[in-house]
Amino acid sequence: MLRDVQTDRADRSRHVIRQVGRQELNDFGAVLNGSEPCLSEIDRLMEDHRFLAGEHVSLADLMVIPLLHFFGNVPDGRAPMAEHPKLQNWVKQMETRQSFQVTKPPAF
Repeated sequence: MLRDVQTDRADRSRHVIRQVGRQELNDFGAVLNGSEPCLSEIDRLMEDHRFLAGEHVSLADLMVIPLLHFFGNVPDGRAPMAEHPKLQNWVKQMETRQSFQVTKPPAF
């Protein structure tokens, strides 16, 4: 049952990524337009879990945190992230981890 749920989540995520990948990404505006389906899908797949794939940190969390940290800190990324308070809370939680603190990018 758990394997079926994880497979279903992975299949749906690949579908969203393929859809966004088909867009013309000539400028950051296009990236912003493509970000909403991705943020919405990550938010949906997270359900009520503490972390992206469940109740414990996983490779998914470690791979996504640098991207959403950056995206949420650039001026044009703040508004799309503001639409997803659950993801904002997750980012804040992940940013407090020692592994993030010792590897976080410099402030920009």
